[in-house]
Amino acid sequence: MRNSLIPLLALLVLCGCGQPNEDTNVEPAQPEQPTASQSPAGQKVESYYDSGKLKVSGYLNEQGQQIGEWTTYHENGHVWEQMQYQDGKPHGEGAQYHANGQLAAKAQYADGKWHGDWSAYYESGQIQVKGQYKNGKKDGDWIRYDETGTVTRQGIYEDGRFVSGNRFHD
Repeated sequence: MRNSLIPLLALLVLCGCGQPNEDTNVEPAQPEQPTASQSPAGQKVESYYDSGKLKVSGYLNEQGQQIGEWTTYHENGHVWEQMQYQDGKPHGEGAQYHANGQLAAKAQYADGKWHGDWSAYYESGQIQVKGQYKNGKKDGDWIRYDETGTVTRQGIYEDGRFVSGNRFHD
């Protein structure tokens, strides 16, 4: 049982909220001390901080792939990330939260890639960046705001290529 959890732990360290981006300053969780149990939804897996507080909770299918909702917590008990998985890949909506409980980032996924609306937020709750992805590539309008809500950068992308405006870091 313990050996079957080692690949899961490596996967959790690498996954975070999908693809890395400089627009969010959230560090991925590092699961420790995993436990597992069976349910009709699959094998439930939980990991805890040294303090005993829950760190990660989710389900694996028979092939050891993440399925359904996975939740990762900050050590203070607030949710850090909620992600839907299908066959081991992010699929549907995913969200990350600052340690204060405010939304940090929200994204749509399809088959493990960003696909749809993507947004990041300051700890105050103010929008920081919003844009869209199509098959894992920036597509459409991208807008960055400062903490007062003033637009500081705006650019247009098509199929991952910069078209006009101010380029965003990839």
